[in-house]
Amino acid sequence: MIKRILMILLPAAVFLAGITFFGHLLAPAGYGMYLEHDLRKIEQENQQIDLMFFGSSRTYCSYIPDIFEEEMGYDTVFNFGGSGVPYAGTYFQIKDMVSRYHPVRVIINATTDELLDRELISGKLVVWDRLSLRGKADMFLHGLDISQWKYLIPMYRFRKEYENLQENVELKRLIVESD
Repeated sequence: MIKRILMILLPAAVFLAGITFFGHLLAPAGYGMYLEHDLRKIEQENQQIDLMFFGSSRTYCSYIPDIFEEEMGYDTVFNFGGSGVPYAGTYFQIKDMVSRYHPVRVIINATTDELLDRELISGKLVVWDRLSLRGKADMFLHGLDISQWKYLIPMYRFRKEYENLQENVELKRLIVESD
């Protein structure tokens, strides 16, 4: 009986590991990967984050962390704005980042016209890529419709990136090795 269960589970586990591995290879290196790299350095150096910005691409384009650090004297500033990030995504991201890093200040950039826009899955996925495992579990249970779950499988989500595979792998290697 146990042997039969193993005969079923083992191929399923190998299959899932394979699509996860290849999905991560296909995923383009983006801002989220740079952000994770910088956050890991903050954790290793046990630094306090002074200021975090959250919101859509308007936030991402409008608030430049270096300027806040140079002109206002903050030591560590992060901008978590992203293209098409909806309010629901911002909620899960703030909840996750504040619980992990305990910033001194948080600024949420919100405009009334964003309330009228339709939430797109692409905006939610920008946030998904930046969440911890705990944050992803929270967003999975409370922030995604069942019809959106397929986009959480990297091999499905990045299926059009096959021609960029070698570039993506090389860029990710450079990010990981940089300091």
